Amino acid sequence: MNWERFVKTCCFLFSLGVFGCIENSWSAIYYVDQNHGYASDLNTGTGEDAPWLTLDHATDIAVAGDTVIVKAGNYIDTDQPDQYTSFNTVNSGSHGLPITFKSEPPLAAVIKSKSLPANTDYYAWAINNRSYITIDAFKFEGGFIFDGGSSNCLLKNSELVYGRVPPADPTLNWGAAIGNSSSCTISNVYVHDMRDSGNHEHNTAAIMVCFNSSNNIIEYCTADAGNGIVYSAFGQKGGNLNGNIWRWNLALNANAAFLGMGSTNNLLYCDDNVFHNNVTLNVKTVVELDHNCRRNIIYNNTAHNITRFLGAGSEVTDTELWNNIVSSFAFSIYGGTKLVFDSSAVTPPDLLKYSDYNLYYLLPDVFARIQWEVFADTLLNWRSITMLDLSSKTESPYFSNINGVTSSDYKRLSYVLDGRGNPYANVMGAFITGQEQIGYTPVDADTIAPIISTVSPGSVLSFNITSINLTVETNEESVCKYSTIGNIAYESMGSTFTTTGNTSHSSTIYGLVNGATYQYFIRCSDVLNNKNTSDYIIDFSVSAQEIAAPSCLRVK
Repeated sequence: MNWERFVKTCCFLFSLGVFGCIENSWSAIYYVDQNHGYASDLNTGTGEDAPWLTLDHATDIAVAGDTVIVKAGNYIDTDQPDQYTSFNTVNSGSHGLPITFKSEPPLAAVIKSKSLPANTDYYAWAINNRSYITIDAFKFEGGFIFDGGSSNCLLKNSELVYGRVPPADPTLNWGAAIGNSSSCTISNVYVHDMRDSGNHEHNTAAIMVCFNSSNNIIEYCTADAGNGIVYSAFGQKGGNLNGNIWRWNLALNANAAFLGMGSTNNLLYCDDNVFHNNVTLNVKTVVELDHNCRRNIIYNNTAHNITRFLGAGSEVTDTELWNNIVSSFAFSIYGGTKLVFDSSAVTPPDLLKYSDYNLYYLLPDVFARIQWEVFADTLLNWRSITMLDLSSKTESPYFSNINGVTSSDYKRLSYVLDGRGNPYANVMGAFITGQEQIGYTPVDADTIAPIISTVSPGSVLSFNITSINLTVETNEESVCKYSTIGNIAYESMGSTFTTTGNTSHSSTIYGLVNGATYQYFIRCSDVLNNKNTSDYIIDFSVSAQEIAAPSCLRVK
């Protein structure tokens, strides 16, 4: 018997209250380092000088609250009984006490499918029927999945190549996936260089949510479909996919940036899913609701160089759209008629519950097509027929770099308050302030808050000065705020500098009084949302009396 594992498991059961109400105070930090000269699974694993040798051993031992630090190396689970249990943990974590696996340095621990290089039949890592597991900052060569009833699990800050393709069914070509699971999150993950299975149809995706999966979140990810190596950047299949959220993602080079799809037998639906603040570049269809999709909400997305904005099939109803920017219907790799709306089955009253406050720039020749026939050739005709998009616009969005290839290129030069508004954002597009992180950010990127320095005012102002220009500089592009109350969070500061967003920030302060002393507390946030956690303080006063000019004496 493995006594260490037995004791740890007993402690875990105590923490759940199985043997009494005892708080888990046994959380430990373990180390795995296959390249260490003294690495052994017979070690305690609790020190960097005596780490475990294998990740497989760590997944057997770790219990709720434990953290496993995995050092640089190539890790392959050669003992898993099937494709769906690679490095699966023996135990689950619990609320507030997840089991955490973290690569250190980030991306230095590479998790590989055991079936490489011949194929990627086996997942590199598969969490199956477990809860509260966190996987942080790994690189994967092969697929990753939360499956089999998993819940409250998190994959973050990671990079994945190749994906997983079962030889028996090359249509199931996925990179990272959530299947038969709920309340899981994939955050800040970059999926690219997917292997070509020979099948490029709807069931293939860089990041997939499939089969009875609800209330999951896909955020801050970049998914590159490789110009059709897989069909969609972010896919769905199998039905009963409800309440999932895709937000702050970058979708690249796909037939469909976001694909919604019920079950093949049309009995299970994709309902109440939300797509917001995503950027899409170089795709055929931005959102393709293939069939059996109801009450999907699509807002504050930016799409550039596309063929179609919304494609819909049978049983697609009650879709809502607002605050989207759709620019340049010029993408031609996959061919097809360029359209804003294209429905093969349902008519606008059923398809769209709401569509307004969208910006359509560089419109195609045909605005909408229903059942392969022209329904409305212009936005004006569309409005008159449907009474939709009455407040939508066709002007330039003024992107920072309209020929760019990153999400930040599609920030706007200014943020006009022309969106839907209360209780929604009153700015169109994925970027509302320009400070949002959209798509994957490498985990070794800048994590340092802006450095602030004072330009003006000086410490003592002249008598009868009633207003001054409060001006600071930062060492990087930032948005700065100020308050007359100290030690409050950046988000809680009530006043944003009038001129800000670059490295010079200024606001005019009015109502100054002679003899008074003033103190302003300043914090800034850079483009990666690194915020000052302490105040930069500017003190100044207004002179209490006018200082007389010195007399000029004539000396003989």
